[in-house]
Amino acid sequence: MAIGIGQLIGTTSAASVASANATFSTAPAAGSMLAVLISCYNPTATDTHGIASVSDNKGNTYVRAIEKLQTSDTHVWSTIFYAKNIASSATFTVTVTGQAASGNYLTFGVVEVTGAHTTAPLDQTSTNQTASQSTMVATGVTTTVANEYVAGVASPTSGPGAYTAPTGYANRVSQTDDNTQQAGSADDKIRTTTGTETPSWGVSINAASTVVMATFKVAAAAAPLKRHAAELSGLGSPGPFFRDPLGGP
Repeated sequence: MAIGIGQLIGTTSAASVASANATFSTAPAAGSMLAVLISCYNPTATDTHGIASVSDNKGNTYVRAIEKLQTSDTHVWSTIFYAKNIASSATFTVTVTGQAASGNYLTFGVVEVTGAHTTAPLDQTSTNQTASQSTMVATGVTTTVANEYVAGVASPTSGPGAYTAPTGYANRVSQTDDNTQQAGSADDKIRTTTGTETPSWGVSINAASTVVMATFKVAAAAAPLKRHAAELSGLGSPGPFFRDPLGGP
């Protein structure tokens, strides 16, 4: 099965909250992967994470793939969570909970990824932060297999008027300015060949930023059917009354 990008849910303006919810209009497919791409402003500079957890109403387990704090700012985070091989239901709501008890500013998108590896989808990750400039640049990630889902989150410390998406990427959710406290852009693509991705986001003002990347592998190919042992080992053909279920003699 080929890896692919399904539907998206997201919120772009959850201001000064403990958590925020987003609900799929159509249930995601059971067995698919969900990637949760998050920019956040955490009001507590001493916290060790920007996001405490991600959960849903079906009890799927969400794993923190990668996160990065903008250390000169100490409040702005970029984070990616994922849930593999999910259980689904007609009503499906994802909840993102900030690390602070209140006052979090959250921008996030939840992307349904079909055909991802069901047991070990995460392949590569990277983090970067930039000083004040008009681009937000990722540290390169090199995929190890063909047909990987590649996602990036870029979060500036000041709200720009507009973003320019990285070449070849689709924007999933963005916030240009939420009370000057939080902004961010989440973008993704399918990379059909192995290689290195180093996306760069343009912003309309100079701002420091934090950028994270994660890549996810396609589902493992099914093992080929085995023929009878005698034929495989070269010990001769089977007896005259043997009937090969694969159509051989």
